[in-house]
Amino acid sequence: MNSNDSLTIRQAEPSDFNQVCDLYQKIIANLDKRTNFPLWTWGVHPSFDSLQQALNNQELWLFEHNGQLCGSALVNQALEGEEQVNWQGQNAWCIHLFGLDPDLGGRGLADAFLQGLMAMIQEKKADSIRLNLIEGNLPAHNLYSRNGFLHRGHYSVWLEDEGSLPFEMMEYLF
Repeated sequence: MNSNDSLTIRQAEPSDFNQVCDLYQKIIANLDKRTNFPLWTWGVHPSFDSLQQALNNQELWLFEHNGQLCGSALVNQALEGEEQVNWQGQNAWCIHLFGLDPDLGGRGLADAFLQGLMAMIQEKKADSIRLNLIEGNLPAHNLYSRNGFLHRGHYSVWLEDEGSLPFEMMEYLF
């Protein structure tokens, strides 16, 4: 990333939907070529329907680099398993499905996108940000840790096809 780069975070619009679906499918196709740390599967998590619901609920956010879509995330106030963890913040927003175009890795864009989302969430008068990630997802853990997120506990989800999936719960305090 250089000083001439243009970075924008904005709420997704209906006209963005197909491009967002294409982005997640590209991310997942790249993950399938190496270790799929988040264990995403297109059609399961994320899916066309879940992204459409996020768009309809105005929870889908986009990250653009020099006018091109390069990242997406869902931001809302719900986190599966959050009742299992002793959080510090009381008015939290949550980040889900944080993804970046795999062709743009290594440029600091993931940090820039995350920091932009953090600033946007702070403007909503939140006192904290919560998220979960599959335990062992070191790339995501390292991204969140270097941006001030702290480990808060664990939560396991039982899926018929996968068995028990352990999640690490993380929190950022403003």
